[in-house]
Amino acid sequence: MRIDNIGESSPANLLVMRGPSLRITSSAGLGWTAVAVERHRVGPGERSEIALPHPVVHLVSGQQVSYGERPDRRGHFMPYTKQPGALNVYSGFLPIMHQATEVEVVACALDIPQPRRFTPMGFPHGVG
Repeated sequence: MRIDNIGESSPANLLVMRGPSLRITSSAGLGWTAVAVERHRVGPGERSEIALPHPVVHLVSGQQVSYGERPDRRGHFMPYTKQPGALNVYSGFLPIMHQATEVEVVACALDIPQPRRFTPMGFPHGVG
């Protein structure tokens, strides 16, 4: 296991975890080139918005509910809850968030082009 810091990515150069996290498992040694899958334990804290080179899927995999705040469509911070089993798909950017609790996440990055029809917030053009 190792600690990842802001800006580091997996050996497959696909996954980007922002902020410190404890990598529990990784597909890095499997020789996959178009997909990377890692399991991380991410502690509480503020996470900056970052650009993503590839689409990323996060599955909340732990036993605990995760709480925090993230911006709504108008940019105002609103509380959120992520239940175990929650699935989030990010394309273009990981949004800013204030995470209040520790969470376990299975992250999967896909080496495919970013969809062009989506804005940085992930909403289709003209929505929001």
